[in-house]
Amino acid sequence: MSDWRKTYWQLFDTAGRIIGVGFAVVGGIFSIWGLSLVLDPKATIGVNGVPSSDPWDKAIVLIIGLVVCVLGILLVFARPFRPDLESSDKKDDSI
Repeated sequence: MSDWRKTYWQLFDTAGRIIGVGFAVVGGIFSIWGLSLVLDPKATIGVNGVPSSDPWDKAIVLIIGLVVCVLGILLVFARPFRPDLESSDKKDDSI
C-alpha cells in the first residue's frame, strides 16, 4: 500500500482515540454533575426554561453522562482499523 494510505489510516485511528478521550471526559463531567443532582433533593435543573426538582429529570443527566462516557471508553480501547497491515493471504472465515 502506498505511503499516503498508511498515513491516512494512522490519522484515522488517532482521531478516533482523541474523540474517544473527549467523549470520556465530557461524559465523566456530566456523570459527576448528574450524580450531584440526584443526591441533593433540593437541587433543580432547568427543563424548558423552568426549574424542576423532579428526580427523573435529574437522572436523565446522569444516564446520558454515563452513556457518553462508556462510548468514549469503547472508542479509546477499540482495536485499530488498519487495512494497510492486513496480509493479502487471509483465510475466509465466513460460513
